[in-house]
Amino acid sequence: SDERLTHTKNAENLQVVHYSIAQKYSPHHDFNDKGSPPQRFATLFMYLQSPEKGGGTAFPLAFGRKGLQVTPRAGSAMLWYNMLPDGNADEMSLHEGQPVEAGEKWGC
Repeated sequence: SDERLTHTKNAENLQVVHYSIAQKYSPHHDFNDKGSPPQRFATLFMYLQSPEKGGGTAFPLAFGRKGLQVTPRAGSAMLWYNMLPDGNADEMSLHEGQPVEAGEKWGC
């Protein structure tokens, strides 16, 4: 067996998140701020349940700081890179989970 292919070397365990009304996730990066391994090269986020209102994912630095907001839709997914091709962290990957205004949001 090639240990480089084990998930403990190249991936994290699946993380399931749940947001109720008014819950959010403040702006953050998914890369290791210390600049040392392990680094999360990319993030795949799947929406399992959409809230009735709110709960979007925002990228405030996108498009020259005009921002990008993704509306959650159950069964859809987003993929973004946290690292640049040269291995440095991509500051533009800053994102946040906006507050759920009605219903619940589930994702992984």
